[in-house]
Amino acid sequence: TAGVLVESGLDSAFGDQGITTESLRRRFPGLVVLSISPLGLDAKADAPDSDFLLQHRSGLTHSMTRPVSDPASQPPLAAADHEAPLAVGVCGALSVVWGLLVAETGGRAPRIDLASQDFYTGLLLDEFQQWTSGERD
Repeated sequence: TAGVLVESGLDSAFGDQGITTESLRRRFPGLVVLSISPLGLDAKADAPDSDFLLQHRSGLTHSMTRPVSDPASQPPLAAADHEAPLAVGVCGALSVVWGLLVAETGGRAPRIDLASQDFYTGLLLDEFQQWTSGERD
């Protein structure tokens, strides 16, 4: 059997009590672990990590800009509000389904490291391809 653990900061919260993702994975070999974080498991803890900053730093907001005729009344940016973090969660859920399939077919249950910034950057691949082929200015 396989199980799922979705976590964000478990090791830092419970590590001093001996509860870590690795200790849980040793005890439950079929445990699929999804770690969702702003910049990935190896990122510095003090890195800025709000969804607003992640979307800007990844370049995603460039694709959300629109022409502005009156800057005083119309902001130039139509940033994703809750849609972008929701999309990260959907990606995480699909990743867990893949992990469960791996575990159920005899493979080692994976630990999935989903960084929001990597997801946002990945959304730009189609636009980058259009730009390199001259289809987009």
